[in-house]
Amino acid sequence: MGDNGDFKLTKTQMIALATCQRELAAAREQLKIVQEEIGLDLNKNYAINPDGFVHMIKAKPKVETAKKRG
Repeated sequence: MGDNGDFKLTKTQMIALATCQRELAAAREQLKIVQEEIGLDLNKNYAINPDGFVHMIKAKPKVETAKKRG
């Protein structure tokens, strides 16, 4: 690995990475289609419980950092 964080992939790794990227893009597209079909708000995050129920994932409240004492 170089000083700037670059690294070299083997040809097999590049093929595997490209395949994963294509599969991920296809899965995202399929998810978008399913969300539209069942009427989910595409701007919100959802999770599916093991029992099949879908619920919205609420954003976690931001934790304020302690102010510096001076």
